[in-house]
Amino acid sequence: EITVLRDGKKQVKKCTLHIFDWLVQRIDDRISTEHFVLGGFVFLPLNYWHVHGSFTAPDDVIAKRNLIPYVHDLEKEFEDQQIIIVSETVPNVTTTGYNVINFRLHTVNGTEVKNLKHLKQLCENTTGIAKFEFDYNTLVLIDMNVAMKNTAVVKEHLGISS
Repeated sequence: EITVLRDGKKQVKKCTLHIFDWLVQRIDDRISTEHFVLGGFVFLPLNYWHVHGSFTAPDDVIAKRNLIPYVHDLEKEFEDQQIIIVSETVPNVTTTGYNVINFRLHTVNGTEVKNLKHLKQLCENTTGIAKFEFDYNTLVLIDMNVAMKNTAVVKEHLGISS
């Protein structure tokens, strides 16, 4: 409550403050290093630094420009919502022919991906061919049995334990 003076009279007004919960994390100590490796695809939650951090090549600017609309003034629709992207692909049988680095993952087998934990669950509960849909209606078909076998090799290549 706040007391204001209007036309010489005191009035008590109620104010509701809204805490804005950013969909994409800003640059601070809370930026997560969580990731999920499937075959040669490295998935992570989009963060502000990933888009506005250092660019290593001119192509990075082009590759990341499709992510810029996601990092400005968007609020979470639900508590643990994250935008999941592919940050890197390690060449192997799972990733051959696909170029989806810095693309947002929307669905797996038609189910909207809510966050990284949800992506892991979707992948762990899928066998056979899985359909991953990214930005620009880009569709990636992954043989989950092959991808799961390749994951350990890729993690070793990247120096990721477990």
